[in-house]
Amino acid sequence: MQYSLNRGKEIMTPGKLDSSNHPLPSPGAKTVGSFLGLLLVGWLITLPLQGQQEKKQEGKTPRDSRGAVSLFNGRDLKGLLVLKKSYYEDHGKVRIDNRALVIGKGMPGSGITVDPKIVKDLPRMNYEVFLSAKRVEGNDFFCGLTFPVEKAYCTMILGGWGGGSIGLSNVDSLSAIENETSGFHEFENNQWYEIHLVVSEKTIRATLNREGWKEKKELFSVETQEHKYDIWWEQEPARPLGITTWNTTAAFRKIEIRRLPEKKRK
Repeated sequence: MQYSLNRGKEIMTPGKLDSSNHPLPSPGAKTVGSFLGLLLVGWLITLPLQGQQEKKQEGKTPRDSRGAVSLFNGRDLKGLLVLKKSYYEDHGKVRIDNRALVIGKGMPGSGITVDPKIVKDLPRMNYEVFLSAKRVEGNDFFCGLTFPVEKAYCTMILGGWGGGSIGLSNVDSLSAIENETSGFHEFENNQWYEIHLVVSEKTIRATLNREGWKEKKELFSVETQEHKYDIWWEQEPARPLGITTWNTTAAFRKIEIRRLPEKKRK
């Protein structure tokens, strides 16, 4: 059928299309059209894959060049939850001061834990934790770090029972002052300490360091598979990974976790 215009009216007449009114596309136009079509098809194919990659990225917590996850950004409490139940109902103020996380003195406890909605895919074995911490005031533990050991949990106590006791609570149902990890260190108020905890299939161990020391001090080392681990019920709100204080104000300027490289796991 042929369509033409005649004084504003549309007339249909049988016959071939008038090539002068409907020019055929040139070979070059066909090539460009085919190329654009292929681009469109390729984009439609890769679009679902891009969506899947974005969803995978959303499910992971960002890591630095060392593979470490920083649980405290130095600006706010994003990724952290303030403990408010049980022994933490009368907690001290948790605030940011000069890029340090300050956990105020509670009556008796104060603390924070990671927000599982933001901090995801945390390891339960073969990892290490890096802390930079100090006790500001008080005479009890300034760092009660509750952490996972496969399906169980344990708490590393620094500065407990009068201010100097260290160890793991609990190992074989024995507290930090009753088991083989028990030790003592005279912690100075307002002195920053670098703390390194390693949880591997072979050992659970920790070291302490501070400016001016020639070498790190080993706090404890225990064979992982030779013991059972649990926590006092006061520490349960700090799961899966959290820090508590007891009648004490403390500050933290680094809280990091990193999966252990394969060579360090044994």
